[in-house]
Amino acid sequence: MGRPIHFLEVQPHYLTVGKPGGFKTMQDYWRHAAELGFSGITVAVRPDIVDISLLASDGGYRDKWQEGFTDVGLADACSRLEAHVTMQSVCLDPSRRLKMGHFVTPDFGDVGHRFIERQAGQQTRVVIDAAAALGHHYVVGFCGGRGWAKAQAKWAAYPKYWKQWVFALLAAKWNAHLEYAADRGVRVAFEIGHPENDILTGDNFVLFWRFLTPKARKGVAVNLDGSHFVNIGVNPVPHGEAIVAGTTDAANPHGVHFVDHCKWGVCVDRFDGKASPYGGFDDWADASTTFATYGIIPDGVVEQHHAFLARRYRAQGEATMPNVYEGECVFLRDPRMGMQVGHANIKALDEGSQLTVLHDALPPVHLQTEAPNVGGTAHLMGPNGRLEIQNGDWPNFDAFADIPIKPWQLLDLHE
Repeated sequence: MGRPIHFLEVQPHYLTVGKPGGFKTMQDYWRHAAELGFSGITVAVRPDIVDISLLASDGGYRDKWQEGFTDVGLADACSRLEAHVTMQSVCLDPSRRLKMGHFVTPDFGDVGHRFIERQAGQQTRVVIDAAAALGHHYVVGFCGGRGWAKAQAKWAAYPKYWKQWVFALLAAKWNAHLEYAADRGVRVAFEIGHPENDILTGDNFVLFWRFLTPKARKGVAVNLDGSHFVNIGVNPVPHGEAIVAGTTDAANPHGVHFVDHCKWGVCVDRFDGKASPYGGFDDWADASTTFATYGIIPDGVVEQHHAFLARRYRAQGEATMPNVYEGECVFLRDPRMGMQVGHANIKALDEGSQLTVLHDALPPVHLQTEAPNVGGTAHLMGPNGRLEIQNGDWPNFDAFADIPIKPWQLLDLHE
């Protein structure tokens, strides 16, 4: 019996619910996930999804909210909260004030980055309270940071020990929040490798860990999303092993805890991996700024990553930790197809059977800003043979339509 398979509702929710060609309601979306075989869901914290303050403080609201999932067939209901954009702003580079601020405060255009950081810190604590009230052991998010954005701007004035300074600052921003989480039996799991965050590698995380207080270490975890590495042909497992080795001591005999969400909806495609957001693990200036998930995955890496996490969960005493599938970056076709194939592949990994592989790849659509030019039939090979997905007039699911600023405003580097 494999671990339960849960679904992370990020882009597929925002791209499909209430949109032409998508789902009419959230309930329709959740019901579809249940019909595909997902038994639970992890929820991105946004006001249009959940009142996080009520979730933290009102037991009746919590019960009714969870019943909304079970009523449509998701027996495990919500198993984890995701607060990526809120936590991104806990340590916020001034150049990202306009890009991230609107997620945190309606006054983002008129205030400095430090005000946004304080607001994000307060909201992070409410999310931690909500997770504790729900009985969740983890919240997943980004760490934010100062180093990555400066490197993207090709900042030349790198002082001596600049990298250490970056992680000392990151720890200073997070120590109190992680201690707060530890007091409530919650761990904040930082997703490593993601652009616009400073923790890009296993070694990066270990350096950050060394600046944390002993109590804060009890409130931190790692979200090892392997797609951040495999898109450029890098095996994520050595990074995970480096984290285990660097965080294991007398006070933490098994090292830091791990969770995951994975994007194995498309296992192999025909692109060269250069559209990846991942890279420059030691030199931030090499990291790309693109968020779409493309790239060829080396043979066996998906299986190794899955096995590594299974070993970590056993060491943590959490062998039944859910597999969490993230459909975030399946931009090539209707996101509903990504949900279908993602569930099939995680199930296949647990069973040791054949993965579903994309054979007839369509041209990539950069950030899904224009409708795909498609034709013919997409063929997917899976455990049950060929699965045909008919291409047609797919809706224009735009991942970034709700950001209330213009692209050139994101280059606000002068505060």
